[in-house]
Amino acid sequence: MKENYTQNKYCRSIDLTNEASVESFFILRLLNDLGYEDNEIKTKKSIDSLRIGKGRKRGDLYKPDFVILGNKKPRWLIDAKGTGERIEDFIYQCSNYSLQIDQKYDENPLRFYMLTNGLLTRIYPWDKEEPVISLRFADFKNGNSRYEALKKLLSAANTRKGFSEIHKDEHSGGYILVKPSMDIIRKAFLKCHRIIWKSEKMSPQAAFVEFAKLLFVKLWEDRRLRDNPEFLALISNGDPLPKNEVRFSSHWIKSQEINTPNPIDSILFTQLVNFLEQEIEERKRKRIFIQTERLELSPSTVKRVVETLEKYYLFGIDEDLNGRMFEAFLTATMRGQALGQYFTPRSIVKLMARLSELKAHPDLIERVIDGCCGTGGFLIEALTEMRRQIHNNTSLTNSQRTKLLDEIANKAIFGIDAGKNPPITRIARINMYLHGDGGSRIYRTDALRNIPQASGADSPEIIQEVNELRSLFSETLFDVVLTNPPFSMDYSISVPDEKEVIENYELLTFGGKKRSSLRSSVMFIERYWKLLKEGGRLLTVIDDSVLAGKNYPFVRDFIRERFVIKAIISLHGDAFRRSGARAKTSILYMIKKHPNETQGACFVYESKYIGRDDVPPKTRPSDTEKARINAIDEIEEIVNAFQSFQKGQKDTWLVTPDKLNDRLDAKHLTPWSISELENNWEKIGVGSDTIVNLVDLIEDEVEIKPDERYTFLKVTYDGRAELGGKVLGKEVSYNKIFKAVKNDIIISNINAVNRAIAIMPSDLVSCLISPAFTIIRIKQAYQDKIDPMYIWSVLRSPAVSAEWLSHTTGFGRHYVDWQLIKKQRIPLLLFSKQKQIGDIYRTLLQYERDIIEKQNEAQNQISLLGLDDIRAIERLQKAKPPR
Repeated sequence: MKENYTQNKYCRSIDLTNEASVESFFILRLLNDLGYEDNEIKTKKSIDSLRIGKGRKRGDLYKPDFVILGNKKPRWLIDAKGTGERIEDFIYQCSNYSLQIDQKYDENPLRFYMLTNGLLTRIYPWDKEEPVISLRFADFKNGNSRYEALKKLLSAANTRKGFSEIHKDEHSGGYILVKPSMDIIRKAFLKCHRIIWKSEKMSPQAAFVEFAKLLFVKLWEDRRLRDNPEFLALISNGDPLPKNEVRFSSHWIKSQEINTPNPIDSILFTQLVNFLEQEIEERKRKRIFIQTERLELSPSTVKRVVETLEKYYLFGIDEDLNGRMFEAFLTATMRGQALGQYFTPRSIVKLMARLSELKAHPDLIERVIDGCCGTGGFLIEALTEMRRQIHNNTSLTNSQRTKLLDEIANKAIFGIDAGKNPPITRIARINMYLHGDGGSRIYRTDALRNIPQASGADSPEIIQEVNELRSLFSETLFDVVLTNPPFSMDYSISVPDEKEVIENYELLTFGGKKRSSLRSSVMFIERYWKLLKEGGRLLTVIDDSVLAGKNYPFVRDFIRERFVIKAIISLHGDAFRRSGARAKTSILYMIKKHPNETQGACFVYESKYIGRDDVPPKTRPSDTEKARINAIDEIEEIVNAFQSFQKGQKDTWLVTPDKLNDRLDAKHLTPWSISELENNWEKIGVGSDTIVNLVDLIEDEVEIKPDERYTFLKVTYDGRAELGGKVLGKEVSYNKIFKAVKNDIIISNINAVNRAIAIMPSDLVSCLISPAFTIIRIKQAYQDKIDPMYIWSVLRSPAVSAEWLSHTTGFGRHYVDWQLIKKQRIPLLLFSKQKQIGDIYRTLLQYERDIIEKQNEAQNQISLLGLDDIRAIERLQKAKPPR
């Protein structure tokens, strides 16, 4: 009879259908096998509920399914989930519950928690989010190294001892390898990168490449230890390993130095390169290192890096955690404009992958591509998600599962990048390799070439790769694109090599206008349109200037013609701050149109936290954790809202297709207007009017005399008018210059959204006002009905700022002019109430002037001591640091 299920020591995979079956057929049988008595197993009915909080959300009551006792004290707990649930989503519950239990004791008796859905089981230290052991369903069989490690760690005998055998001292004759937290390993990686950079006098790029080589050796060695069941059990238990078996160590280096001055290079790295070379010859993977490559580091530098990392066990328990470790390496080293361009924050990658709804099952393994893959972040996320679906599919036989996993690794994930300094495809291939994929589908070439071409300087291997890619493109279309293309790179018709590329793009003449250049991010939209199947999904990070700028309506027209716009998710301005990019960006989700397909409603969301979890290295751990949790929570909020949208539900995130005919930025598509408050105003008897009916635009020009000295007016973000710069008349470059009178309202066109709006005081009326400001004055007919200070306070309110922000096209500076200002609705309180509000502000301003006057008075008196001596002032001016 043909096998139609997978079986382990305890049950068949098809028996696991929900949480109850996981408990009955798997967990209880496991606990019995581990040697526990009934009175050592507390079930859910006898366990107390505790309130568990997460991030910004108020906590809910929670209790696990089992608490395991040892000597009548809680030692570890188990939480079971249904086979379709992601156990990673429940780490915070178990960890928080464990913490609260341990707080009831002088020591910490509860040491571990287990999360399982039957198909994936992980054991975590109570205070960590990284598991010490991770097992798939099929691992639960005698002789499996991971299963043997679990039995040794969580046996009833070990639990009754309170896990007292776990921690042993290093002086027992071996190395204890510990699994560090992400925060610890990030700091260690940063230290290693600095050691290489400073000791070897290398550029950051070169130091990055050399560190990548050393890290690969470390991971290679840790994997060797993991593949030995005896060593894995020792690592999992916290027991010391034989010193001579830990080759990435100062002890091993010392033992080998009698034969070679740099054994990590001449022995370990050489062995790694030779192994990879053999796999290249067998066509199992693309090249990572050239055949003669060596570590370009002195023995002393290698030793210092080894000493920093030797006590840590870095090889991931599974592909997802291994990726987080590698991401920590990238986070520590690839920063600034030189390297950060290749890195996309983890939360952005995760959100885009979740929204793409990748499919992996026997009838369909979708093909995914990233044409500017950088270090491979999107590809790794796609690989992990598609593998998860296969592992969780209980209907598959072992052979079916193996075949599908192989297809995902070698035929479903494609990446391209043209970066040469550093050779970024090398890093992507290392990343993919460490995730169990050989990087066999990572190519180094320019993805913007419709027909990939090698250059005359390329090696035969690169030429072969490019030819392989050309053949692939001629016969393959893709299901999904996940990508973050470079924002600022241009291709110009005036550069011969670039002309050859750009002339193949419809966008060059789209809309009937011939252009001399195109931005690469714009070109990638057309390129991906050609690479996708009809109905294929494109999720890309895009500069908001393309979605809203005056120079890009032709791109938006192209998008509307060729794609269905499914979702637009605005990212915070700080989302890419660590990479040196300050551009305002969004995630754009589009589907390649079928013939005659029309646009439906679009999902639009403005995120606050996505991308901001990528914090600087010196950020306090509590702030780092808060940023991470905020991002995780918001991913869930967005995904849940998008799923509701997909089901046809309506909410503030739904934008009808008629709204998509011009700008495509989120702030424009989901605008805020103060008019939304007018119903509330009416209920309390407050009327309103448009400001153009209440004020006059003032453009009183001033004649400038070349040899006279003038002072310009300055308006601050806190709403004050101040003296600005002084210039000679002949230095004034504006075509028009204005003046205002007392109580005129001065609005900064560039910074009105930042509340740079002031009332003109009487002592500054002689100041000049540039055309970068709008001047308005209460109409003569309303002089005794409208208080200018009240209007000033309304214009500086969050409601007005948000409305103006919705209608501006700038992203660093939001330009607000009279054409926008004159449409503003203003609530009109009774004049007596307006005056009361205005008088409060006038009193505050007078207090400020009084304070300044008193400060000047005190300064004049202390000046008798000569503390403001000109020589001291000049010394300070000469010592000013550069801006």
